[in-house]
Amino acid sequence: MFIVAGPPGGGKSSFFALPGFADLAFNAGDRAAELNRGPYENIPTSVRDAVNREFEEFVQGSIRAGISFALETLRSTITFEQARLQPLAVRSEVSERSKLR
Repeated sequence: MFIVAGPPGGGKSSFFALPGFADLAFNAGDRAAELNRGPYENIPTSVRDAVNREFEEFVQGSIRAGISFALETLRSTITFEQARLQPLAVRSEVSERSKLR
């Protein structure tokens, strides 16, 4: 599990390309803009709620499958408990990759 988190406009997408971390990636901001038909501003609560559900499903499904994945998000509360639940083999892979950077 690779997580890129930070404030809006903080450079997450500019400095950290998710595909460079893992084959599967979920960018919550991009998905919200997609569902909002383009704009990143003034995203309705209904769209944010839908993205949050997709985000949770993506994370839980990836953990259950035991595969590495990357996230870009403004959220921080989900990550620590979910990282703890990640299978040891995947955590070891993540640990080894982080040594290479």
